[in-house]
Amino acid sequence: HLVYDGRWFTPLKDSILAGAQAFANQITGDVVVKLYKGQATVVQRRSPNSLYSEDFATFGADDVYDQSHAEGFIRLYSLASRIKALKDKGQA
Repeated sequence: HLVYDGRWFTPLKDSILAGAQAFANQITGDVVVKLYKGQATVVQRRSPNSLYSEDFATFGADDVYDQSHAEGFIRLYSLASRIKALKDKGQA
């Protein structure tokens, strides 16, 4: 989008690349990509810095994730959208 919109030589591009570099500093590991008819699909990945754990990858009963907390996160993350909707309706 930056190139298409003519914003490559702007502070925005510099900020985006700086953010990407900050993430890249922690990224190590291996990725296996399947290439087929113009598509690239990740089929395997491994990293010593991975945060994924099969022990926590569940929405069942466990000590890591309490599903009742989801409502609070949803309300918090949607707050800006809800305020805008109220303003658009003239209610805020």
